[in-house]
Amino acid sequence: MASNTHHDPANKKSGGKYLRHNEITRDHIRLYGVGVVLLKKPTPPGEKPQTWIRVLASSLVRLSKVCPEFAVPNPLPDSHTGDDGVDADDVAEEAVVEEDDPPPPVPEGYEARPSAELDTISDFLLWSTIGNGRAQWHRGVTTKVYPPNYLYRGKPFTHDAKLDRSREVRGVNLTPELEADGIWVAIQAIPDACARPATQVADGAPGAAVVRQRPRRATVATRA
Repeated sequence: MASNTHHDPANKKSGGKYLRHNEITRDHIRLYGVGVVLLKKPTPPGEKPQTWIRVLASSLVRLSKVCPEFAVPNPLPDSHTGDDGVDADDVAEEAVVEEDDPPPPVPEGYEARPSAELDTISDFLLWSTIGNGRAQWHRGVTTKVYPPNYLYRGKPFTHDAKLDRSREVRGVNLTPELEADGIWVAIQAIPDACARPATQVADGAPGAAVVRQRPRRATVATRA
C-alpha cells in the first residue's frame, strides 16, 4: 500500500497511514481466504516496533495454482519451514477448488432491478465483509444520498444506509461500476406481492387472513 502523505495522527479526517484502493473490483481478486500471521520483528532501541504480515505456506500453494507466475519456492525458506505442514513438493498434488460467490438472495416479494431504471435507490443487496469479517450478502436501505464524487476521510461514498435492519447508519458506495461487477444489486418491491386482499372469514375463525402491508421505505433524498 502507498503511504498517505497527508496523514496526521491528530486529525482523523486526514485518513489512515496508508492509502486504500477504493476501486478494487472482483477482477483484481485472485484468491479468497488467504491465511496470514502477524509478526513483530525486533527493531533498534528507540525505534517504533514494526508489524509484518506473512502469508502461510498453504495459501502460497493455492496462489501458485491460480497465478503460476507466483511459484512456491523449493525448498521453502526457513520462515515457512514446517508452516501448516505444507511443502513445496505438494504443489503438484494439492487440488484447489475455488467456489463461486452465491447469487444475491432477493427477498420474497422483491425483484432485482437495474439501478438506471429507478428514480432513486432505496432497497439493495450488498456483497461485503461488514460484520463478522466474512464476505456475504447484506440487505440495506438507503437513508441519504451524497453529491457526486463525495469523499469522507478519503473514501468515496454515494449513500448512507442501514444494513440488515441495524439502527447504525454507515456509508456505502453504490456506483454503476460496482453494480456491473456484481458487488451490489438494487431491489424493488413487487406491488402485487406487497398488498394482497384478505380473504373474508368469520371473526375469530381459525386461519383468519392477515393483510400484508407494503414494507415501510426509508426516505431518500433526490439524487443531485
